[in-house]
Amino acid sequence: MPESLRSSSLLLDSPAKFDFEDLERRLTVLDDKLSALVMTVATEELLLRIRAKSMDSYRHIGGK
Repeated sequence: MPESLRSSSLLLDSPAKFDFEDLERRLTVLDDKLSALVMTVATEELLLRIRAKSMDSYRHIGGK
């Protein structure tokens, strides 16, 4: 993953026309990989706490 980040940063430094959609695709793939990694190494208790906080924030938004 570090190499993917480095190659993405090189795109930002390129003098050529910048392709935002390409960068978004690359960052989305990295986000997916990081999420998968967290899911495999995190304890069930941690994942439950994360899920509970996520659900709480959705409830808060809907309760405005």
